[in-house]
Amino acid sequence: MKINKAYKFRLYPNKTQREIFEQYFGVYRFVYNSVLAYKIDSYKHGIKYSAYDAIKDFTEIKKIEGYEWLQDINSQVIQQAILNLDNAFKQFFKVKQSGFPKFKSKKSNHSSFRVPQHCQIDFENRKIKIPKIDWIKFKDKRVFDSKIKSMTISKNSSGQYHVSILVEEKFEQNLLNEIEESKVFSADMSAKDFLVSQEMEFENQKFYRKNERRLRIRQRRLSRKKKGSNNRSKERLNLAKFHQKIVNKRKGHQWNLAHELSQQFDALIFEDLNMKGMQQFNKGLSKTVTLDFSFSEFLSNLEWKCFKVNKHFVKIDRWFPSSKLCSSCGSIKEDLKLNDRQYICDCGLNIDRDINASINIKNAGINILKEKGINLLKNSTGLMPESYACGYMSEEVNNSAQESSSFRGW
Repeated sequence: MKINKAYKFRLYPNKTQREIFEQYFGVYRFVYNSVLAYKIDSYKHGIKYSAYDAIKDFTEIKKIEGYEWLQDINSQVIQQAILNLDNAFKQFFKVKQSGFPKFKSKKSNHSSFRVPQHCQIDFENRKIKIPKIDWIKFKDKRVFDSKIKSMTISKNSSGQYHVSILVEEKFEQNLLNEIEESKVFSADMSAKDFLVSQEMEFENQKFYRKNERRLRIRQRRLSRKKKGSNNRSKERLNLAKFHQKIVNKRKGHQWNLAHELSQQFDALIFEDLNMKGMQQFNKGLSKTVTLDFSFSEFLSNLEWKCFKVNKHFVKIDRWFPSSKLCSSCGSIKEDLKLNDRQYICDCGLNIDRDINASINIKNAGINILKEKGINLLKNSTGLMPESYACGYMSEEVNNSAQESSSFRGW
């Protein structure tokens, strides 16, 4: 089977190339907003305005006096802006969670454009080339020989440029049909320990909260600068770079942890949590579940890691009562409150709330694996003890996260 895979590299354009990028960003934004405004107006008058009509119109607009500057831009960038907007409309009508397409702001700190064809890459000299722009330096050691489908150039709030290269690769899915019980791992999310299971605990690194005081100082400095001044722009960039460092540390830790788990275990079972609902229910958890470790992002990374190394990844439904269910007798404790950290059941079970939930998640995941025809084997005597995985995991992951200074996107 064939899969689409993206490689994200850091770009180092020179001054001329940065100016060209800014021009491309502006044209992409202009085309996107113009077509969006016309589609809204056409809809009000009962006229259907398709992406094909928009592409055809912009072919003629480039010939009009005053719009000759559009000819300096790669025509594929203009077409891709229109196609992206058309896809946003399709998603809005298909998926209820997708919002109505919004106009792109010039003041936004994130800009991008996409080139779908005629892109080149030189791994020996570490350079890429897109039409109408000279060779651009990038920094990365990864090499691939797959066909390039598209390149997306982006700029983040800290002024860094990246290229996301989409390629098509062949991949053979070969999941194990037999798994030892000791190679099945499950955990429950905890604001205090990040993940809690029977075998091990992972400390919440608190990447954001540890730097919150320094962030406040920098934000105060920014608020004191005069709006529109160069000093304010410089301070905003310094603040954005500091935020980026926090994000890089968090992402590096997540990818290292996902790698370790996918290497140590053959099946990983987690609960699909409603993070937005948790933030609304308890505002004190907002920074913890999004800025400190971002549990939903970690699950996405872990799922991708499992897919790459042919390991089973099971997501339990978010409505499964993992915390209220007794792991011993199976009864449900309806009056369980959030501040009840010990699960005490009438059957005599007295256990930590999060460990009880991890046991229930594991049992539910094992049932799903059995329904898929996976044979679970009893633990073999040659396996290392559980404390080995706990000690190795916590020490290795924490050390690698501290050493990691940037996210490279495995």
